[in-house]
Amino acid sequence: MKFAEARAELASIANGEYRSISYELSEDGSASRGKTTCDCSVYVHSFGWHKEPTWRSALDKLRARMGTQAVDDAEAPKTDDGHKSTAGGGHE
Repeated sequence: MKFAEARAELASIANGEYRSISYELSEDGSASRGKTTCDCSVYVHSFGWHKEPTWRSALDKLRARMGTQAVDDAEAPKTDDGHKSTAGGGHE
């Protein structure tokens, strides 16, 4: 899922409430031997921050906290060419 797709889904979930979205990439050590971590974070007022390694897992965790159902595959965001977004990583 791309940042813009996660942002749009968060807006839908928030239903007008204040919201925030952030992406953090941390690297420890050299490029060839270091460790890289990705954090995808979503926030909706009154439901707090939810940070996970992918947008899907962060959004699903937020939905669970809010008591709403996750987007099913048929409703999943599409890529610019109309295909379903199937990328699992949060770092696209």
